[in-house]
Amino acid sequence: AKTTEAELMNFREMKDKNMITAMKFLQILVFYAYLGKQQSLPSLIVQMLQLTLLHGICKESCYGMASFSFLLCQFDDFKAADHIGRLSVLLLDKCKAEEYRSHIYVLYYGCVRAFNVHIVQCIDKLLHGYHVGMLTGNIESAMFNAYSHQANSFLIGRNLAELKVELDSFGKLMVEYKYMFARNSLRPIELVVSNLLI
Repeated sequence: AKTTEAELMNFREMKDKNMITAMKFLQILVFYAYLGKQQSLPSLIVQMLQLTLLHGICKESCYGMASFSFLLCQFDDFKAADHIGRLSVLLLDKCKAEEYRSHIYVLYYGCVRAFNVHIVQCIDKLLHGYHVGMLTGNIESAMFNAYSHQANSFLIGRNLAELKVELDSFGKLMVEYKYMFARNSLRPIELVVSNLLI
């Protein structure tokens, strides 16, 4: 059965300090498993959800749910992924988990939501995710949001001259913060935009 928004908002809070510590540890593992050892990702995410269901919600529950929604897209269950992703965004405010907003936004608005609505509806949220990431010191997630914002801006047909200015600006920031994965991912878009402007 689907968990409703009201049910989630009334779900008990996680009190056990050991479980909260375990969730924090799992959150870090999920992030790095995504970058390096993806075969571990499903079991880590499911473990976060199990702890949430058994012990209650905490800040890291938002992260676990957003990661699970992303995982569901790998199995083409876009409707369930969207539902769970939307719940993770709602849970952000309940848990006051601003430090995870940037990461959750890139997962939900950059990956999941675009399977269910036109990507133009996600662009502003990705830019917001970038700004929140920069404000909270979550530079990696901020750069993922910036990349997703720029890639999707290109796909929806934004004005190329304006897009080139943004691409240059974000590209410089990515170099400044030494986040070369996002920088290198932007290069093909920059080249296409530059060639189209000639």
